[in-house]
Amino acid sequence: NGITAAINGLLSAGQKIPQVTAEFQTMERTLRILTGSAAQAQKEIGYIGTVANRVGGDVIGLSNGYIKLTAATKGTNLEGAQTRRTFEAVAGAMGTLGVSASETQNAIQAVTQAISKGTLSMEEFRQQLSERIPGLLQGTAEALGITTTELNELIASGKLASEDAIPAINTSLEKLYKTSEKNETLIGQWYRFTNALKQSGNAIGESGIVEGLLKAGQVGSAAA
Repeated sequence: NGITAAINGLLSAGQKIPQVTAEFQTMERTLRILTGSAAQAQKEIGYIGTVANRVGGDVIGLSNGYIKLTAATKGTNLEGAQTRRTFEAVAGAMGTLGVSASETQNAIQAVTQAISKGTLSMEEFRQQLSERIPGLLQGTAEALGITTTELNELIASGKLASEDAIPAINTSLEKLYKTSEKNETLIGQWYRFTNALKQSGNAIGESGIVEGLLKAGQVGSAAA
């Protein structure tokens, strides 16, 4: 009947809402553990959303990268403000380049791995970062006050500490890609649109409306 058809239409339109809500709930739980409070976790979620919309990135993908980065920097000199700076620099550069969400996550993961190891390796810097981000090699060397040859040798020797390398990488990305500016490209606008849809879907999921529709759908199907 007409009521059943209407309910089924709503269910079809909102079929991804439970998945999106689950992703946001996972984000909130993990951040609550990392920060130690629900209130701080909500602030972090708000921060991630703001950055995602500014740089033109997927809010879910960036949240996963930010969480891993935050966990890696705990107890280091890169904790806190430097973590946010790193996150914004890498995400901003990748947003300007217009790459996919997975490529952005890979770049953040490369930085995270370097921090976890304590030193920057050639694999992370050359294969995962500088080959994907034009100008990064030269910019990082300049920020460190050395030549590109010296930088390559330093990385190859395993003597470039992450706590020295990451701020230099950040400086390079900020200068080259203007990462503090809003990404007004078409892809940047698209991500802002899809982020808004995901955040709205999460709000609907948290409200219990979807659960009610599912129950109503089951009743409607049984009646039909």
